[in-house]
Amino acid sequence: MNTLQHPHAIAPDAPHPASEFAQTLDTILAYTLLMIAAQFRLLEGYTLPIWARFSRGRGRLARLLAKLAAGTWRPGRPQAPRPDRKPSAPTPYSPRGHLWLIRKAGYHAAAFGSQLTFLFANPNTQTLLATAPPEALAAIGRTLRPLCHLLGVELPEQLQSPPRRRKPRPPRKRPSQPRPKPPVIPPWGLAPPEPEPPARPFGTDTAGFEFDFKPA
Repeated sequence: MNTLQHPHAIAPDAPHPASEFAQTLDTILAYTLLMIAAQFRLLEGYTLPIWARFSRGRGRLARLLAKLAAGTWRPGRPQAPRPDRKPSAPTPYSPRGHLWLIRKAGYHAAAFGSQLTFLFANPNTQTLLATAPPEALAAIGRTLRPLCHLLGVELPEQLQSPPRRRKPRPPRKRPSQPRPKPPVIPPWGLAPPEPEPPARPFGTDTAGFEFDFKPA
């Protein structure tokens, strides 16, 4: 009797889609590391930090995808920060700009970016993205995101970071009394104040003539 199956269900004898994805991704990252080492004249002092970032990402992805293919992957528990932990030594600066590696290495790096784009469009990769646990996809996305950002590669929707939730701002308190409006100053400025007329002595009129004031 035929049974209904999920359209993305994996056959019992078929290899896990994570195996092919892991093998192809490891090959692309391995050749990317060789390219970074060969372009040390263009990358200058950034060669070692960029090489270390891709190397760490390659090893982390290989271990994660191997567990996912074997069915032994389990989501890790968040570790609480240790108060007595010694501060780590400062690490060399590693660029994080979009398309930075392509701007530096040119077509040498652009070739590996196009290979990653082709890998994400592979039907087996789409099957992996549809069947893998969301926690595993989040872990893969966290590792791939900075590497693809340097190569200008757009990740699939399942591997992208969730939108950040902004904290609501507290409402502003309105003043009880309205603020006085500032005076409107024309663009040519205010006219200078007129000088006050000099004080006239008692017994003179407006023309300056003296008069004799006697009560009636």
